Amino acid sequence: MENSKLKISEEIKNRDYWIRHIGHEDKKISRIIVSLNLCGQPALAKQLQHIAIQLGMEKGTPKPETVEIWKRLLDE
Repeated sequence: MENSKLKISEEIKNRDYWIRHIGHEDKKISRIIVSLNLCGQPALAKQLQHIAIQLGMEKGTPKPETVEIWKRLLDE
């Protein structure tokens, strides 16, 4: 965390095991984002949402449908 913002290190960017072609992993990330928001941490939830989308698009995983779901998670 730098200046109250999450920052993705190069080490983390280069790891591909944190997100796999398994729907269950995508659901875990979704639950964490929503839970952070519900627990009074909307800024942290938004940052994690941004990182998940960014890394997901860079790595080519998860499915495009999942990225669209992540984009809408905090709209409600």
